[in-house]
Amino acid sequence: MWIARAMAGATVLLWAASYLWSKTLLTWLDPIAAAEARFVISALVLLAIALPKGGALSALRKNWLGYLLLGVIGITTFQLLLFFALEHTTAVNSAVIMALTPALTMVGAALFLGEPFGGRAALGMAIAVAGALLAVLGDSPAGLAGFTLDRGEPLALLAAGCMAFYTVASRRLLPKDV
Repeated sequence: MWIARAMAGATVLLWAASYLWSKTLLTWLDPIAAAEARFVISALVLLAIALPKGGALSALRKNWLGYLLLGVIGITTFQLLLFFALEHTTAVNSAVIMALTPALTMVGAALFLGEPFGGRAALGMAIAVAGALLAVLGDSPAGLAGFTLDRGEPLALLAAGCMAFYTVASRRLLPKDV
């Protein structure tokens, strides 16, 4: 049990740190080169894991269109938007906005998958959105009254929308066993 909790904790720390690492990476690479580097490294690691287990190529052949759509919108567009957002705003603002992904996913699942959207879910989503607005808009010296958004915040919100699309669409586009 403690191993699972330690792994979950490590995942949270690595996920949170990824925004800082990405912001630092952008001091050396432009957003497109940074995304390319991430995809090449990730692809090599995933291939090293998937190919020895077998079945990866047949799954790809059967579901290539779904993988292509999910990969272009949910992974590539997400990553590019996030790197461009980090060029124009802080890592903290990007992370806070990306924390809205579960709320966007919940709305998408209700609209496109017909999942129920109850009062508690709506309240939780309202609190999440209000917290993100306070965190992002409250970082300027003028505070909320100044209502300042950098160019990066809308890009981060679009990135969160891409990740929500990926989560919802994967349930519709891929078979249950994938």
